[in-house]
Amino acid sequence: MKAIFLSDKDFKVKYVYNDDAIKKIANLIDLDKNIYSSNDLKTKNLKDTDIIFSTWGMPELTKEEINTYFPNLKALFYGAASVQKFARPFLELGIKVFSAWHADAVAVAEYTVATILLASKGFFNLLDRTKKDFRTAKEYLDNYPGLYNSKIGILGYGAIGSLVIDMLKQYKVQIFLSSTSVTKEKAKEIGVTLSTMEEIFKTCDVVSNHIADNENTIGIIKKDYLLSMKPFSSFINTGRGRQVNEEGLIKKLESDESFTAILDVTYPEPLPRDSKLLTLRNCFLSPHMAGSQKNEVQRLGDYIADEFVRYMNNDTLKYEVKTEMLKKMA
Repeated sequence: MKAIFLSDKDFKVKYVYNDDAIKKIANLIDLDKNIYSSNDLKTKNLKDTDIIFSTWGMPELTKEEINTYFPNLKALFYGAASVQKFARPFLELGIKVFSAWHADAVAVAEYTVATILLASKGFFNLLDRTKKDFRTAKEYLDNYPGLYNSKIGILGYGAIGSLVIDMLKQYKVQIFLSSTSVTKEKAKEIGVTLSTMEEIFKTCDVVSNHIADNENTIGIIKKDYLLSMKPFSSFINTGRGRQVNEEGLIKKLESDESFTAILDVTYPEPLPRDSKLLTLRNCFLSPHMAGSQKNEVQRLGDYIADEFVRYMNNDTLKYEVKTEMLKKMA
């Protein structure tokens, strides 16, 4: 069997697959360590390829192109999270697809929990106030609930939402979950209160968005939900910017200076320079950083290498992507 690396961003392949991951893969298959791009498909003969390893920069191929360039392909191992842009043609041809979505979910969940801890104490909103007037900031601090026994709302129970809930269990908090896939019995089992989005926004101290990104979830976080949030509450978005009603978010930020928005994603991304979100003092923006970065990126390659070992040994697989999963995955 033969395997290749395929990506239009060769530097990303080198970033994700470290020496240990490559060695683990090469021990089980004839691995061509060159990195091929979409430009190579018409000029290189890769028809004997059985396995593709990729990451960000994976070309979008039609079923006809896959059959032409990779007639013997059995599986695609993707060292990153979302496979939405390219996976369907492979799956429709019966080619297995694996993704490091769970590895990236770990990074996002860690970021989210850290942000929840700080938001519950008013950290973000108090940064600028402390510089201007320490005493006033200290007085303002007393209005924030702190983490202990606070109400935390989680939107979505996918890979990230479920991990956030697991990580929050080490703290004494009340967790409220909005999810269409979780039953009351399941909610009791995982230790959360199943609730509507409307109720979560109205009652929780911190709300964090982890809803899957698809056409059905555009604008799902409605204007009225945002406007209903309590004074001194916080909204965290590491999901997707287009899921949030921006008009409602801006109106809430303008009308309630105690409210805080911590946005790692926006729509569009980056924001136009005239966006009010760039100037509002209670809105905090970061450059889509919640996912894997620097050393964390190597976890993606490690997860994929370990999954490949399981695949070759006919062991139980953990991260195979099925067609029906695409409806819920980011």
